[in-house]
Amino acid sequence: MLKAIGKLGTELGDSVGFDIQSDGKGGNDAWLMSGSTLYSVDLETGKATEAAMIEGVEGNVRDIAVLPQG
Repeated sequence: MLKAIGKLGTELGDSVGFDIQSDGKGGNDAWLMSGSTLYSVDLETGKATEAAMIEGVEGNVRDIAVLPQG
């Protein structure tokens, strides 16, 4: 079941990408990208925190995929 948790607390552009990475042990990390800014998202509160600026982004980001460390 999906439900709203809370406000992101930041203004986003017209297009965003979002992904949740599971660690396979019950832990999840959420990531959101808008423009050239990558945010981590707290899944308990919904708050987005700027994590990094990504260089070389052209056009609108519509999707992202988190790859596990390997």
